[in-house]
Amino acid sequence: MLIDTVNKVDQVTGTIEKAAALDAGVNFRVVHVFVFNDKGELLIQQIPQGKRHAGMWGSSVAGYVYSGESYEQAALRRLRQELGIDTPQRTIHTPMPLILKTTMKEGEADKFIALFTTKTSLSPVPNSAEVAAINWINVDDVEGLAQAGMRQFTPTFLHLIEAIKKQETTP
Repeated sequence: MLIDTVNKVDQVTGTIEKAAALDAGVNFRVVHVFVFNDKGELLIQQIPQGKRHAGMWGSSVAGYVYSGESYEQAALRRLRQELGIDTPQRTIHTPMPLILKTTMKEGEADKFIALFTTKTSLSPVPNSAEVAAINWINVDDVEGLAQAGMRQFTPTFLHLIEAIKKQETTP
């Protein structure tokens, strides 16, 4: 599957096979979605064997943005593929007025990350090829779970949690 390569300001410069992006050291785009339930708990997923960061816990859904796809289109696609949630576009929203966009070093590349949130009363139906397990947690417990060694989280998930905290404390 092709993904777009981007420059330092997230403008498309070309395409590359998804599997080759990390080794090539090119900048690329990914999307993450935090899914919350009616109790305000965050759904986290455990990454299955055979995938990068296998056994670790991360965002409700995450994935590459395919070539020609918008961040929002990728978010909706991953919700369907990973959790069986077919959410209308209008229900995807962020906790802040703007979509949280951040960058993170991934080897030699910059990974451009768009984070969306949504709330659902639906019961997720995890795709076992994409998700090993799911768990609902309180967002405020993430740091404690990580420090206590009770959960091993992906670097990107922890980066997003920190980015949200910084936005909440920045006047």
